[in-house]
Amino acid sequence: SELLTDQLVDEEGAHPNSQFVLNAIDSLSGREEYAELRSKTQEFNPLRDVPPAARTLLKTANIAGLPVLVVLAGLGVWFRRQARRRSIQERFARP
Repeated sequence: SELLTDQLVDEEGAHPNSQFVLNAIDSLSGREEYAELRSKTQEFNPLRDVPPAARTLLKTANIAGLPVLVVLAGLGVWFRRQARRRSIQERFARP
């Protein structure tokens, strides 16, 4: 019953997710002809092509860039802890 809420199935049933759910229900209930009729109204929306240079840049950023950011964040935390440790030692050092 959760599949039929307004979040997944719109009123017109025109959204691809709505059509999939309605087609699955029709197919499971033995009414394949309804699913075939509903499928004729679907549109093909392909992804737009990305130039190879942009694709390579995005792949490089995802493969190498994100780990570098994590390492830099780790170094930043490490330096802050070292600075905090030094300040505590200086504060409580005997004169």
